[in-house]
Amino acid sequence: MAHILYNTLRTTPSVPLELVIHILENTYHNVDGSSDLGTLSSCSLVCKSWTPIAQRLLFHHTQADNKTFSTSESSQEHTRLSIAFHSLLNRPALGTYIRILEVSVGRDRHFTTLPRRLISLPDFIRLLSLCPQLYQLVLSLEHRQLEPSVLSALSKTVPYLQALDIDTTSDAYRDISFVLYQLMEVWPTIRFLRLRAGLSVPPPPTRPAFALHELHLFSPIDPAGLTWLLPYPAKTSSLCILGLGAAFAQLRPSELAIFAAHAPYVRSLRLTREPVEGFVELFSHVEELVLCQLLLFPRLPALPTSVRYLGLYSHPVSYASDLDAQLGAAMDSLKTLPNLDTVTVNSTIADMYASRLLSSECSERGVRFMVDPRERYDKPLEYLVPADPPPRLLNAENLFRMGY
Repeated sequence: MAHILYNTLRTTPSVPLELVIHILENTYHNVDGSSDLGTLSSCSLVCKSWTPIAQRLLFHHTQADNKTFSTSESSQEHTRLSIAFHSLLNRPALGTYIRILEVSVGRDRHFTTLPRRLISLPDFIRLLSLCPQLYQLVLSLEHRQLEPSVLSALSKTVPYLQALDIDTTSDAYRDISFVLYQLMEVWPTIRFLRLRAGLSVPPPPTRPAFALHELHLFSPIDPAGLTWLLPYPAKTSSLCILGLGAAFAQLRPSELAIFAAHAPYVRSLRLTREPVEGFVELFSHVEELVLCQLLLFPRLPALPTSVRYLGLYSHPVSYASDLDAQLGAAMDSLKTLPNLDTVTVNSTIADMYASRLLSSECSERGVRFMVDPRERYDKPLEYLVPADPPPRLLNAENLFRMGY
């Protein structure tokens, strides 16, 4: 990957190019998932040859709200424009560095009447037009449905969007059916989908030609909508990563049949709570298994022998004894996994007494034991790139796979 940056940094006279690249990349990827943007900003000012690579990292993941990305032209409102947006307007090349964009879009067209965290729909379209190489969109919407003119405008912005993480900003109406169906029509290139709101409205009669590599479902979904996302029956499947929220602890027969058809192709399975009996066994080729909330697994399921990477997570708890008991059950499960390579726990579990026993058990078996520094499994420390093989990591190699 270093050769991609070589032409940019080759004029640096006193520091080896490989060292400069390594320092900047590791500055961007801290172990807790954060980025040292202050240091990167300073690096961008060191010399001209360092500026482009530092700016690529600074703009790689951008968050927008109506105080930072309003596009109003009036003189009074122009003073509300942020330095970041001025930079994009005056130097459009900076927009080509943005690969991940987080934005919440409100119904109001005028930014002065919107809460800070929301931007207007016209501003959203304008912002996307400045990010022609956007890879992942993290989007929250107040809208239940988008007008045809809006869909037409969106189709002219980002040509090859690969990942969509979508939610609704409304607490009263937790369904995103219409908008999702519309956006998948606009961007059939989407391969990674995280759906944080419900899908209860039947899908349209025609389905865009998208093929999902990853699907995360956090809220209830109608079987017809699930079939629209994961065609059934299926002779083959593109699905490699599947994540299911707590709403999927109980599955209807129709849902179970759909997942069963795609299960043999899944390599990474992430579960929030104990599923119906026999569900995990369907995934006979899974290599990565993550239990996102260990306390919601009163009985650990029988784990497929194909598992190589096991992730155990928990939110902070006040009843440590229950969590210790679950970790004890996890240690028993290790003995049934002949191919196990790595066990990862988060900081909450690492503080438990049983975690030290688990670490010792891993050491005796020659299994790596790793600690994720976060307290929760809300946002995995990974880039949404193909898992071949899993696990995916938040590192420079996968950064480049996003078209960096």
